[in-house]
Amino acid sequence: RRLHDEKTLPVYVLVDNDPWGFYIYSVLKFGSINLAFESERMAIPKARFLGLSSFDREKFDLPSVVTIALNKEDEKRARQIMNYPWFKEKRWQNEMKKMMDSKVKLELEALSSRGISFISEKYLPEKIRNDDYLD
Repeated sequence: RRLHDEKTLPVYVLVDNDPWGFYIYSVLKFGSINLAFESERMAIPKARFLGLSSFDREKFDLPSVVTIALNKEDEKRARQIMNYPWFKEKRWQNEMKKMMDSKVKLELEALSSRGISFISEKYLPEKIRNDDYLD
């Protein structure tokens, strides 16, 4: 947070494409529900969600072998966070629906299926250049 505030550095969030990754993003951007008294001091409201998105699987032609089946805990957590006020936005609802309908999640390691430098040379630059954020 200090680097963002003092040096005006952008904060991009890159997490696994699963409910737990989305939750990590929400804690960074909005703060922790359990630590609400600290949220204003710790949260980074201008943080941007780069990915990993369910839509990235097709967009970046990731093979189906890199997907992982959602388990019951994932589905339960997804239903919970879909009700958080900050995940009510249409793009987030579409993201959650896509993940739930496909019944799969992706870990960041899935991007390496396209090559060891894919994430740094293609994925991140393209997402940033195209302002391809979920928020």
